[in-house]
Amino acid sequence: MSTNDKLAPGVTLGRYELLLPIAQGGMATVWAARQKGSRGFQKTVAVKTMLPSLSEDPQFEQMFLDEAALAAKIHHPNVAEILDLGEEEDILYIVMEWVDGEALSTITKQAKKLNVTIQHHIALKAISQACLGLHAAHELKDDEGQILHLVHRDVSPQNILVTYDGIVKLVDFGVAKAMGRAGGETTAGQLKGKVPYMSPEQARGGNVDRKTDIFAMGIVLYKLTTGLHPFLGENDLVTMKNIIGRPVPSPRLKNPQFPVELEQVILKCLQKSLKSASKQCWSCIRQSKKCKLQWGRRLSTTTWDRSFDRSSVTAVKSVGWHCAMRFVHSMSARRHLRARQRRLPCSTTR
Repeated sequence: MSTNDKLAPGVTLGRYELLLPIAQGGMATVWAARQKGSRGFQKTVAVKTMLPSLSEDPQFEQMFLDEAALAAKIHHPNVAEILDLGEEEDILYIVMEWVDGEALSTITKQAKKLNVTIQHHIALKAISQACLGLHAAHELKDDEGQILHLVHRDVSPQNILVTYDGIVKLVDFGVAKAMGRAGGETTAGQLKGKVPYMSPEQARGGNVDRKTDIFAMGIVLYKLTTGLHPFLGENDLVTMKNIIGRPVPSPRLKNPQFPVELEQVILKCLQKSLKSASKQCWSCIRQSKKCKLQWGRRLSTTTWDRSFDRSSVTAVKSVGWHCAMRFVHSMSARRHLRARQRRLPCSTTR
């Protein structure tokens, strides 16, 4: 049995005590963990460990190391921060900031279960914050000031976290690609990313750039505001064919009351022509600011402008977020109960 197979609550990796697994993807497991310091210092963090089945694969090990190296360079309030990289008895692990919240995928599932509609301005604010973090990644530069051309390649609701205070954090650069990174190249017969959120060039196995991430964000926004996926088929192969060849269905076909301005933002993100596709997350954010959506309680112009201002994006908390967070409060209570049972120190401040 490998050392990785023995990972369990209570196991210590360096300064970090594993408490409980909270998520598992195709490449790694994420644990809630406790960082221990001198004189009783403690801090809750997230620790990502590679799956045992992949730990002996040099390619996946390089991808894991690349994720730590790339993401650690991004310093932005809408990107989960990488704190440390360590190795303990041949176990590689990445330490990240603890995000006290839920994935956007969890929020939407809970909303559907409770038959609650996420209002358009809330959805747009969430995606706009995620775009701010994505823009920071796209503009990342090396030590010589050259753009790294970083592409996330796995933008999806599972990788967009929303804190209970209403701050959005982009996570998981595990399949990110940057110029000069050998581990980021796609080999023949291998696709990186989640099929339902791929761009046409990604589905074809072609070259990707930042437009790939913008296309994926457009799919997320489409699904978040309509409840439907624009390209979803009965299986992954059909979905990929739809992404490559099927026109984007207008949100207003299903709902004539769908705001025209919001539809324009979505369609701008989902342009399939490389010439006409949006090349900057920031341009999509600027267009979203112009939306004059007809929701029941319109945000004031001052609040709307401040919510997209780079310098104050972390300080603005729209009252609309409290509506979205009602979906996850019950899940929060259960998670905190489990945490207390395992003596996990959690913040109860809202």
